[in-house]
Amino acid sequence: RWAALRDSGASSATRDDRLSSMTSLAPIETNRATLREVVVEDLEGVHAVLGDSATSGGRSFFQSDRESTAKWIARRMNDQQVHGFSMWCVEDRISKEVVGLAGLLPADHDEVEIGYVIRSDHQGAGLASEVVAAIVDLADHDNHEGLQLVATIRSGNARSLQVANRCGFAPAGSIDDEHGELLVFRRPTR
Repeated sequence: RWAALRDSGASSATRDDRLSSMTSLAPIETNRATLREVVVEDLEGVHAVLGDSATSGGRSFFQSDRESTAKWIARRMNDQQVHGFSMWCVEDRISKEVVGLAGLLPADHDEVEIGYVIRSDHQGAGLASEVVAAIVDLADHDNHEGLQLVATIRSGNARSLQVANRCGFAPAGSIDDEHGELLVFRRPTR
């Protein structure tokens, strides 16, 4: 599954053709959650995560209204179809409620970016670490091309910085985007 991610300098159309043949990496099961593909019917649950200022305020993925959240969902569904991975719903295994989002996004040539956000009323109980560890474990066991996982985190996001540290990511500099500075962390897969 990971082998198709390797971009050997081919055109983006060729890379997209290789990525489109990948099988889905989701669902992923953890002790408390299921990571599954985002679907249109998840609008309310996804907006409860991305539209909540306590959870997503000040972050690049904040969505101010349901219309922008619906567009975000459409982009993630397209990513899933094209690449075989995307940001996925983090669904509580008991209540079946969407309590967060986590997953993978294509990055530079030999990198895949991991992203994660847990709804504010579910933070502080280790769920993000559990979910990220499951994604990292999948990458470690299914990566034969030596791809690196990267994470970009706002410097003020102490909880995400802790999760990245717990899951083996190391500081690797910073970049700027339209929202300001992002700290870059890398974790080579095995």
